[in-house]
Parts: sequence; C-alpha cells; structure tokens
Amino acid sequence: MDFKSETPRERCCDITRTVRAAAVLFLAGFVTPGFMIASGLNGNLTLTDMGAGTIAVNGTDIDFDYSGGVNSTSPPTATSGSTVDGNGDSALFTLTNASTLSFAPIIGSTVTVADLNSTSEPTGAPVSLTFITFTAEPTWSITLTELLPGVEGSAGCFDPSGVECTPAGSPFNLINEGGDQVSVSFAFSGTASDGTNISAVGGTFSTTFSGTTYQQILTDLNAGDAIVSSAQATIIVATAPEPASASLLLLGGAFLSISAIYRRRRQNCQCRNSSGHD
Repeated sequence: MDFKSETPRERCCDITRTVRAAAVLFLAGFVTPGFMIASGLNGNLTLTDMGAGTIAVNGTDIDFDYSGGVNSTSPPTATSGSTVDGNGDSALFTLTNASTLSFAPIIGSTVTVADLNSTSEPTGAPVSLTFITFTAEPTWSITLTELLPGVEGSAGCFDPSGVECTPAGSPFNLINEGGDQVSVSFAFSGTASDGTNISAVGGTFSTTFSGTTYQQILTDLNAGDAIVSSAQATIIVATAPEPASASLLLLGGAFLSISAIYRRRRQNCQCRNSSGHD
C-alpha cells in the first residue's frame, strides 16, 4: 500500500485497522502458535494411592518410603529405633484420573518421589533435586528448585485453640479441619522436562491426619518423634506460562492499548469500510 497517496485521515484509519488486527492475532496465538503454548510437560499431575506405604516426617526429614514400625497413637508415630531417612525415594504413588494434558496418557502408572532433608533442601533456598520421575516415561522428570516457606504464620503454633500454623522456618502449612482432621501440606517450585523441553512448574504436596490436632503433632515433633501418615497423599503440579508466552501476551496487550488511543481520535479519522462509504 502506498501511504504517500493517502490523505492523513486515510493513513490514520489504516494504522488503526492494522494495529487492531495485529493485537487480535497475537492474543489468539495465530501469528506464532508455537510460542503461545508452553513447551515441555503441561497440565496437572495428581498422585495418590499410597498402598501399604507410609510417609514419616521428623524435624529434619520427609521420608516418603518409611518402612519401620508405627505406634498406634494419635497421630501415629515411628517406633523407637526405626530409621527415618530423608535421602531415599519412593515409587508408591500412582497417577489418578485427575491428571490432565501431558499426564493423561499415563494415568495408572507409577512415579518415584525423592525424600527431602532440611540440610540438602533447606526451606526458601535455591536447590536442584530430581524430585519426581515417571516409570512410563523414563525421559520425563520434575526437578525441585525451591521448597517454599509455609504461609500460615507462626502465631498459631503457640495458640492452644489455633486453627492454622506454620512453624518458624518450616515449609509446612498445618490446618485443623473439622472432625479432628489435620491437613498438612507444603509447596514447591521447580521445572518439568520431557527430555527435550523444559517448563516451569509449581506444586503442592498434601496429606491428612485423622483423630488429632496440629498442636499434638507439634508436641510430638518437638519431643523428637517422627509423625507417620498412612493416608493417601496428593501432589498437584501446574505448569506456569513460558517467558516467551508471557512476553507475547504483554505485546498483544500493548497493541490493544495503542489501538484504543487511535479509536479515541476517530473524530479526526473517518474510517471507510470496504465499500468506500463512511
């Protein structure tokens, strides 16, 4: 198109239409669909069904494949002399029907979850741990890059009737639910790899204790005991947008903003439709 042969009003109209079209194409992903969709693993990963396995947690370790004895207390605790190891791993989790997108084709298969140790994986510090691997897809993995600090606050840890608590420096969120149920969870950030591409992920691991309170759990932990959970556990991993996708979304938004500026000048820019009429 020859801009030199157009009037100022016609040029303004052309610019407005061009900017608006570009914004729509960017936001719809038609211009660069490969960049608009995050590469690598994508979707929610839900792991449950602990089977006969148990998780043991003490002041320094999260042992996903604990195999020692269990005291019949509320909450259950590891028997004296049993080993709680934060440096092993567990293959007791299976993918459930709640898994989506990349993970949907391997529902029903098992995964391995690495144990955690407060020295090797300190809360709130950068780490690099191959956290989850997949039996059905050997090239897939999820790497933990940070064990996030808990968000419930420490004040409730000293309140006999408190409802929620995060011990100082801990990743755990402890919440007293109804019916003497205690939800214990921690969040993490990391990366997911399909062997070729890498995606950013954020995840939450949670389990539930019955017939107790988090105040009793803290009492046992402070006494040097390890708390044992035989309940099912759930990990939900949701991928975050790739930086390139986020940049393109911002660029599309900028185009729309520019288009809005030109629309506000329509009193000086009488756009003509394809038939040539105002």
